[in-house]
Amino acid sequence: TGNPIYFRNEPVGSTSTIIASILFENGRRPSKKMAGVLAAAIISDTLLFRSPTSTSTDKIILDRLARIADLDVEQFAMEMFKAGTSLIGKTPQELLKQDFKTFTIEEEKIGIAQVYTMDPDSLKDMKSDLISLMEERANQYGYSIFMLMLTDIFNEASEMVVVGQSKEVVARAFEKTLVNNSFYAPGILSRKKQVVPPITNTLTNMKEL
Repeated sequence: TGNPIYFRNEPVGSTSTIIASILFENGRRPSKKMAGVLAAAIISDTLLFRSPTSTSTDKIILDRLARIADLDVEQFAMEMFKAGTSLIGKTPQELLKQDFKTFTIEEEKIGIAQVYTMDPDSLKDMKSDLISLMEERANQYGYSIFMLMLTDIFNEASEMVVVGQSKEVVARAFEKTLVNNSFYAPGILSRKKQVVPPITNTLTNMKEL
């Protein structure tokens, strides 16, 4: 470009925290509706501060937005999570595409889908179909690791379902054993902060040996 690009990058849990901060810094008071939308985004991104990516800044900004929007944060979060995490009627195809990211780590192509839920048992009946579809996608698109994180928001844990020729790398990264292509990971909520780094470290160490 002809001129320098201005951007703002902060280590907070939600982009909406930055957006709200910019408004407040410039003396702008968001409307009730705008404050509600920004508050909802912060709650969603931080899992109401259960996520390890959350910061005190997110909490301060959410509190300020909630007062403008006249929100009971705990009640609103519960209603929002219930509405947004229901797996009823969802197909395996829908679950794998709703929040999917691709990573290339040490020349390994890795796909990680994440689904949030408040009822992890609701996935049991479709687990075999999910694993079959994941294996099909891994072969079709060349993923050496294809994962689904089924994240239980309120128990703060994830079931990690893994397929692919390098699937044991994931089990090794978390010091777990794969049983029926999955393992339970207490405390694991964040894909970028808690899943990608240990897989990266494990793959790097294996390449160095």
